[in-house]
Amino acid sequence: MTEEGSSNSDFNKETHHENEIKNLKQTIDEKIRENNQQIINHLEIKFQNKYDNEISLLNKKIVELTFKLEQKNNLSVNFVQIKNRWSKITHEFCDDVCINTLEPIGDFIERNGFVNIIDDENIKYINCVGEGENKAAGVTAEDKLNKPKNDCINYSLFYFEIKCKIEGVKNDENWMAIGLWNGNNGIRLDIDGASVRYISMNKNIKFKIPKFSWNDGDVFGFGLVYPPTKKNELPYAFFTQNGKLIGKSLLLKADNCDNYEICAHLKRCSIETNFGNDLKTKPFIHNISAHLAPKEFYVDSDGSIKKDTDDSISTDSSKYSDRF
Repeated sequence: MTEEGSSNSDFNKETHHENEIKNLKQTIDEKIRENNQQIINHLEIKFQNKYDNEISLLNKKIVELTFKLEQKNNLSVNFVQIKNRWSKITHEFCDDVCINTLEPIGDFIERNGFVNIIDDENIKYINCVGEGENKAAGVTAEDKLNKPKNDCINYSLFYFEIKCKIEGVKNDENWMAIGLWNGNNGIRLDIDGASVRYISMNKNIKFKIPKFSWNDGDVFGFGLVYPPTKKNELPYAFFTQNGKLIGKSLLLKADNCDNYEICAHLKRCSIETNFGNDLKTKPFIHNISAHLAPKEFYVDSDGSIKKDTDDSISTDSSKYSDRF
């Protein structure tokens, strides 16, 4: 081999090695970039998760502090416990007065539908037999809800819940209303009518509850709140279904709002009541300890009013009387 041939061979080898080194460096650089990107992605995900968790914790803290601030601004709400029970039947079902306040459990001679006051908290509706008729039934509780007489620095809350039991197949004859009445004015939650009624000596206003439905086993609550003595505010009523607020609250503008009796009006519905007699063993579904002053109230212009020819106000539904 000539000296020139040997020189060309060495040059080719050097070029080949240089290419190998170059390719190797490129491979190493790519691996480094890939590895760096993986590290960056991992750190970004880790940071994002940490950031999301911190934001979530901060949002929860904001909610807690907002709630505490509202409680402070609204003062405290004290539940007024009354050992109550169902005691009086206010509607007679037949001329023989088979079922009445003195005899709240029994059978109907005319085989009409009727109610039995089973015990302090339970009312059973017995459907009619044969050619009998399912009659409307009114019942009232024994003890009234009285506005606190002493100076109060807190809001006073009265509250009860009723669990409904539909008797038979649900139809237009299943209806129930619960509420308060004092002889001059009252508030009624017409459950089958999906409405709230405000009744006084010269007015009967109905406020419809939008997107409302009810089913067997639903629990409805009724609350009455009196403001602190030195606050220039009106008492109001609010309503719940299965623990959640429904509709708006209702301001009580009538002159006589210092006491009310609890009432129920039933037809083909039985009820199980929680008057709050023992909240340790039988708590309310609605969390009354978290109750805050409502932000929305019904106003007269929201409702519908129907006048009779004698200019008194009457209901627009034949199945309810103007009074409980």
